[in-house]
Amino acid sequence: MWKSYLMVGMAAFLAFCASGCSGLMQNDTESEQDSLAETVTQEVQQSSQAEPEESTEEVSDETSETAAFATEESASETETPESSSVASEISSGTLFDFQIVLDGETYAVPISYADFSAAGWTWKNSEDAAQELESNQYSLGVQLVKDDFQITAQMLNLSDTTQPLSACALGTIIVDTYYLEDTSHTVSLPGDIVIGTANMDAVTATYGEPDDVYEGTSITTYTYEQSLYQQVKLTFDTDTGVSTKVEVQNFGA
Repeated sequence: MWKSYLMVGMAAFLAFCASGCSGLMQNDTESEQDSLAETVTQEVQQSSQAEPEESTEEVSDETSETAAFATEESASETETPESSSVASEISSGTLFDFQIVLDGETYAVPISYADFSAAGWTWKNSEDAAQELESNQYSLGVQLVKDDFQITAQMLNLSDTTQPLSACALGTIIVDTYYLEDTSHTVSLPGDIVIGTANMDAVTATYGEPDDVYEGTSITTYTYEQSLYQQVKLTFDTDTGVSTKVEVQNFGA
């Protein structure tokens, strides 16, 4: 009899252990799974938070460099030459002040025809005064004279409307020593470079090597260029190396 009770009791105990142990194992497994899931979730969140910060920093650096470049480029584009003037003295400026000295008077290009004519210059051909030039255009060469001193000029219209040449400015002044033969007129550039006397060596010693060199059969031309339509050209006799012509061009406002 007691054996029967003992067997029943053991059976019940074993059933309880099986149920309890299974529950404990299940709980432990679920706990481990929850813990693992939580760890993975944290790692994913940390990773996702870290990546945008790196990306933002890189974009920020690129934006900064682009802004700096844009500022420098803008500053370069908005630079304008000093205002035109006529002065009765030898220029002490630099080549890119776009000055030329004619008989001791310094002219900074561009210079209005009104200012230029006030210094005693006039049209060689009177009909040139009435010719018209459209807005933001320049002319081919026209001749201007002061007594027997002759130069060539490209007229420049920087206004918003069509204007007669007499209301425009000299954007380029060209002097060829051919027209100075048998005269006492003088032409020079900053640094005491006298056209008709200074040679190639003197020019490079004063201004450095040119930006461009043209070598022809009888002439050699040095071009010093600041930007498009802002340049100084000096032409030399190839055989003697002596300067024979100068062109000062500045179409800046």
